[in-house]
Amino acid sequence: MIHKPVGQPVPADTFLDPRFAPISAIWAVDIDEFAVMDLPARMVVVHNPNAINPLPVGFLPAQDEYVASVIDGRTYRLDRVEGRTLRPVENLVTVGVHHPPCSNC
Repeated sequence: MIHKPVGQPVPADTFLDPRFAPISAIWAVDIDEFAVMDLPARMVVVHNPNAINPLPVGFLPAQDEYVASVIDGRTYRLDRVEGRTLRPVENLVTVGVHHPPCSNC
């Protein structure tokens, strides 16, 4: 458990529970409403070592990623991996809608 200064403790072993195997990773984004327009939001990915469908490291944009490696049946090692972030031009998305010809119009 991770004990916080305020509130209830947070479990730190969720991914060791087989019920969470369908969850590949947690993607956390820290958004500061005053800085969100100027800088990319701080992002972290925590990979589930027991995921049914694991995500590859670097799949999601994040400054940091955490990957657990199995040491033995009861021990894991957690490593921080420098992530990748999107360049500002990659943040731009153009969406177009293509409508096929309508024979009833």
